[in-house]
Amino acid sequence: MRAIIIILLSIVVFSSIIFTNQSFSETRTCKSDFEIILKASTEKPVCVKPSTAEKLVLRGWGIMPTNHVTPVENITPKKSEPTEITSTNLIESNNQFAMDFYSQIKDDEENIFFSPWSISTAFALVYEGAKGTTADEMQNVFRFLKDKQEQRSSFKSINDNLNEKDSSYKLLVANALWIAEGFQPFVEYVDNAKTFYDSEVSNVDFITDQGVNTINKWVEEKTEEKIQKLFPLGSTNQNTLLIITNAIYFNGTWANQFEEKNTIDEDFMVSPDNVVTAPMMKLYDTKFNYSQNEQLQIIELPYDGNKLSMFILLPNDADGLESIEESLSLENLAQLQSELGETSLDVVQIPKFILETDYDLKEKLSNLGVHSAFDPGDADFSGIAQVKPLYIQAAVHKAYVDVNEVGTEAAAATGIQVGTTSAGPPPLIFKADHPFIFLIQDHETGNILFLGRIINPTE
Repeated sequence: MRAIIIILLSIVVFSSIIFTNQSFSETRTCKSDFEIILKASTEKPVCVKPSTAEKLVLRGWGIMPTNHVTPVENITPKKSEPTEITSTNLIESNNQFAMDFYSQIKDDEENIFFSPWSISTAFALVYEGAKGTTADEMQNVFRFLKDKQEQRSSFKSINDNLNEKDSSYKLLVANALWIAEGFQPFVEYVDNAKTFYDSEVSNVDFITDQGVNTINKWVEEKTEEKIQKLFPLGSTNQNTLLIITNAIYFNGTWANQFEEKNTIDEDFMVSPDNVVTAPMMKLYDTKFNYSQNEQLQIIELPYDGNKLSMFILLPNDADGLESIEESLSLENLAQLQSELGETSLDVVQIPKFILETDYDLKEKLSNLGVHSAFDPGDADFSGIAQVKPLYIQAAVHKAYVDVNEVGTEAAAATGIQVGTTSAGPPPLIFKADHPFIFLIQDHETGNILFLGRIINPTE
């Protein structure tokens, strides 16, 4: 809304300077389905469609005349605040994506940990500039709200709520746009990223590793150094135009903390044929929200402040995880959580662990249905900039979690690298920072007057 107010004020100021009478409409007329605007650079009137006029004014190309009146039926009210329903819908969309993404990685036979909100938020920023089939595919996979204004307001509301300061735990969600020097995305795209996603915006050098180093340092700072080297050195070049990053960090203590003296090494059955020794934390004679059925046990372990909790789904059989995964859905999870009730438990025992995970999102999301966004021939990100072809070159996600007697520390970061197959010729740089030959020559005769070389300019 602030950006819109600023634009409207600019229109008023410029229009009042340029127009001092009503002769404008008398000197130029347009067809019935077109309207007049001024080209900002030349003050020349031009006829364009109403939808085009709005875009040109937002981008600063055009200026509305003072005698311009927008028909009431063409005014679309913009919502600054989401309703509770739209925010709930977006959260449900994120939760469903969590289930879908889990289904893509569960067969990898290794530990799993990721942040669906980090991935969804980062791709929402890309979705802001997606058009056509590219937008449709992303909307289907992430279940983004079809009304983009509602989606923007919902993301802002949810992230503002997550970032609220609470003395009982620390939770931070941060976004950033990293723009290649010389690349100019649409002002509206950048403004939406700032306004609704609270994105930081910086220009960086992707031709050298300066950009990657800057981005990695930002991620480390936002995640208390738990996520490092999100992008490897050498992963960008002159074709990299934009990198979008999201970072999320959480540190909370258990409402009922485990005592270190009760932590002892015990057997942990990875499979019937593989038993390992792991530090097991224990609590005795404690009340938790708990439930059980023929297939599993479920427990809620709240963090201090009782706003966030960890839920653990434990199969009754040591080899029963696969059957739980096959039936895992939002509906089943909600049903299990609805059956929870405060229960006195003699012993609660969970392993103490640290996980670090790394995912290539390109393959996983392609399997879920995001295809064209990664294809330079099919991608349509014309809402970001006019550069073609603009596509997602890489998408990565890293996550970290430390579960111990005191509580849980978790962090994740998502990076999306957007670029083109050819951004034009690379910058022409002449940097004489190594030995060279030089000469002085007569232009008319070609006579070489001086010839030499520099090995060490300080000698």
